[in-house]
Amino acid sequence: MHRSWLKNSLFVFVALVLFTSGYLAHAAKKADHLRNALDFLLHAKHQLGDAKGVFGKHRQKAVTLTEEAIKETKAGIESAKNQNGQ
Repeated sequence: MHRSWLKNSLFVFVALVLFTSGYLAHAAKKADHLRNALDFLLHAKHQLGDAKGVFGKHRQKAVTLTEEAIKETKAGIESAKNQNGQ
């Protein structure tokens, strides 16, 4: 009886470790996507700042929206770090 309990406990422990490591790897991969998106957004903001010409209010609106997206993406990265205990 004792051996069966130990065997079952070990099985549950191993299953939890595998599940948790898989979850953390998945979350880390998502954070990588957010970091890549942040790089693209920062580049887009730079490009919009360098844009010259007659764009009306559209360029400034694009800059404002890009800055908002940067802020949200950074918040998402921080949230992922907090969930992963990093």
